[in-house]
Amino acid sequence: MQFQFLLPTKIVMEPGLRQRTGEHLLGLGLSHVLLVTDPGVKNAGLLDSIYASLEQAGIRYDEISDVKPNPRSEDVNRAAQLYRGKGIDGVLAVGGGSAMDAAKAISVLLTHDGIVEDYEGAFALKNAVLPIVAIPT
Repeated sequence: MQFQFLLPTKIVMEPGLRQRTGEHLLGLGLSHVLLVTDPGVKNAGLLDSIYASLEQAGIRYDEISDVKPNPRSEDVNRAAQLYRGKGIDGVLAVGGGSAMDAAKAISVLLTHDGIVEDYEGAFALKNAVLPIVAIPT
C-alpha cells in the first residue's frame, strides 16, 4: 500500500489577533477573501475589528453572514454559485463549527464544478481548494 498525507496547518494564538487578521492574510498571499460567519457573531460586533484590519491591509472581502446551525447543502451550493468567478482567493471563517463547516464546503466548490453532494464519499479533488483561515469564537 502506498499513500501520501499532507495537512499544511498553521495555528496562531495571540492577544489581539483579530486586529491583525489582514496582516496574516497578506502573509498567505491573499487579496480577496470570502468571509463566512453567522448572525450571532455579526450582531455581537465581533467582526468590527476584522473589517478594519482587512481594510487597512487592502484586502477585499465579500461576506456570507447568514450561516445557520448545521448548514444545509442547499445553502452551501447557493453561496458557491454566487461567488464562483468573483476572484475570491481565500475563505475566512469566523464563528463556530457551522461557519467553519460551511467555509470548508464553499472552499471546495469555488474551485470545482457541481454541488456539494457531488463530493460525498471517497474521492480525489482534481483542483486545489482555496486556503481556509478560521477564527473560532
